[in-house]
Amino acid sequence: MKINIDIGQTFLSVFSFFIILIISIPLVYLVVRVLGSDGNLLELIFRRRIYEIIIRTLTLVFSVTILSLIIALTLSWIIERTDIPWKKFFTILSVLPIVFPSYVAGMIFVDFLGPKGRVQGWLEPFGVTQLPEIYGFWGSTILLSLLSYPYLFLIIRSSLSRIDANLEEASKILGKNSLKTFFLVTFPLLRPAISSGCILVALYTLSDFGAVSLLRYETFTWAIMTQYESSFNRVVAASFSLVLIFFALLILILDGVIVKPKNYYVSGISGTSRKIKLIKLNLLNKIFSVFIIVLVIFFSVFFPFYGLTYWLIRGAIAGEIINFNWILVWNSISVSFLAAISCVFCSLLISLLIVKYNNKIGILTEKISYLGFGLPGIAIALGVIFVGLKLISPLYQTIALLILGYIILFLPVTIGAIKSSMLQINPHIEEASRSLGFRMWYTTLKITIPIIISGVLAGGILVFMLTMKELPATMILAPLGFETLSTSIWSYSSEAFFAKSAFPSMLLVLISGPFTAYLAFRGYTISDKPVKENLDV
Repeated sequence: MKINIDIGQTFLSVFSFFIILIISIPLVYLVVRVLGSDGNLLELIFRRRIYEIIIRTLTLVFSVTILSLIIALTLSWIIERTDIPWKKFFTILSVLPIVFPSYVAGMIFVDFLGPKGRVQGWLEPFGVTQLPEIYGFWGSTILLSLLSYPYLFLIIRSSLSRIDANLEEASKILGKNSLKTFFLVTFPLLRPAISSGCILVALYTLSDFGAVSLLRYETFTWAIMTQYESSFNRVVAASFSLVLIFFALLILILDGVIVKPKNYYVSGISGTSRKIKLIKLNLLNKIFSVFIIVLVIFFSVFFPFYGLTYWLIRGAIAGEIINFNWILVWNSISVSFLAAISCVFCSLLISLLIVKYNNKIGILTEKISYLGFGLPGIAIALGVIFVGLKLISPLYQTIALLILGYIILFLPVTIGAIKSSMLQINPHIEEASRSLGFRMWYTTLKITIPIIISGVLAGGILVFMLTMKELPATMILAPLGFETLSTSIWSYSSEAFFAKSAFPSMLLVLISGPFTAYLAFRGYTISDKPVKENLDV
């Protein structure tokens, strides 16, 4: 028995080390590019303007993360813990913002809410001559938060739905009110989910280019993309990317300091518990709760979708002909599915190594994986091409190299979802299986994976949605002639054909709808697998 466990751990360790090598590709490229230049890196970085960009970037990252957490936690709590109507419908719509590319949402917000925008034109007959400024910090914060909160919402709602009622009721029996129970019992149980989601939101904000460029808020990613696109100075851009990696590492270190490792599982072997009793709201509170959800959904889903519909109808009235190649849909779905399957498979093995063995190589793999999520897609793509040409030239200009780039970009999404689900499994359940003579891999396939299936689905669907809208890596790594919905949207938008870009943008949303609906209608819970933290209340 011990030999089998050692063999399993060795295999997982070797696999994780291989993943580390893959994830390190962009870092190797950036270091080689910078060291191979004649420029003075320190003189380039330590300038007053760079300090200002750093402060602006970190301020935006912090603000978007906090606001996204507030939105996600509020929506998750209302949907999971109260008796409001239309829960599954609200769940579907609450996840949909993740499918909108930031540059598409940014164009819609500027077109409608910007100076001399359409909304101001509609309100001028009523005496409104100027809307509040949307450019700069506040506009970028609000827009990115509306696009980012689903990262947290999916994971938090899943964890919140699996908390055992016994813990919270025990706290109330001991004299704690609902507010104290939430902060002393419920919130600590949600820390793995909140931690994983906050990292994703922070790194997504750190790497975003579309929203900040359209809303004129200069961040490090904007500076990097400007160097790549304007002067095509790869040395300066690579230097800035290394600084971005440094701040991504700081985010991960801060997360490790704040969130200490703990076990989050049912303390009893049987795992028996009762479901959480829903809070019955009076009519006024129910209306207010629904209003909060509708308000968020309106600005994050309906408003962008209305903008796309408006562009499409306006173009049709103007006689603009939309010739659409449906092979783009197949290309987008196929590569997104392959990327999701690849990330889920890698994350399952890495999460097993972390949770079951507490292996340092697995923990290191998880931490390093987040670096790819914090870098601009163009830096990842150029790094993959660099290594592809030097070491694996047969894969150059193939789908395999494109999937490799997606794995580097989105692997932490599935690791976060799957690992947080594994942390909530009572180890005694698996030990009972092992004591009956079943091998580790049989136990994993028959017990562990069915229990964590909601986390697996959440991570896989998130990667699918992110891959559908990924632009820079797709444009650079895709084989010649291989186009997707995202590249089509960018091609039309860059030429100001908004009606033509609206159609593939709407298809992105419509294609993603059934996947979010699947999560909602299947409950996205493991209600018969309750969860408790091994704590004294």
